[in-house]
Amino acid sequence: MPIPRTWSEELAAEYLQLEGYAVETGHPVQIERRGGRKEIDVLGFKVEEKKLKILQLEIGTLYEGKEKNYEEIKGKFSDIVAKEIKRIAEKRFSGLKYEWIKQYVVLNRLRNFEELKEKLKRENIKVLSMHEFYEQVKQKIKKWREKNRTKRRTKPTLPNNLWMLQLIDALSTCAVKF
Repeated sequence: MPIPRTWSEELAAEYLQLEGYAVETGHPVQIERRGGRKEIDVLGFKVEEKKLKILQLEIGTLYEGKEKNYEEIKGKFSDIVAKEIKRIAEKRFSGLKYEWIKQYVVLNRLRNFEELKEKLKRENIKVLSMHEFYEQVKQKIKKWREKNRTKRRTKPTLPNNLWMLQLIDALSTCAVKF
């Protein structure tokens, strides 16, 4: 697994690990027509009830107008990416049917965020603001703690490799709220 390029990719990768996914970051995708390549920010793989879930999570900042932002996000889940997802499923998990879950986290504030979110929902792309994603992460940490209570009822510690989640957990329990 390559090292995530940004703090936001690291956060997404750790969150998916806590959700029970095997995670890969920076997965290369060949661009057929012009050559070169793209990268998928974060991929998560989880088998549940004999079905493979492949979660593609993209993260970015959007600066363009409403239509260009829509095309930018939609392009992250293009036909080329769909072919790569299918290739991964067949090569690594042959024989399993798979579900491709598409999510995009927007790091900055947008005027038409709710409208963009609804439009992409029709394309089966779930769009979250960074604030929404952060709240989702905090809720997952809380649920993980409840599920992993110790015999002495002390607060369980998140795994050492999830250092970003440990930071969020520490900041959320500080007397001073950030």
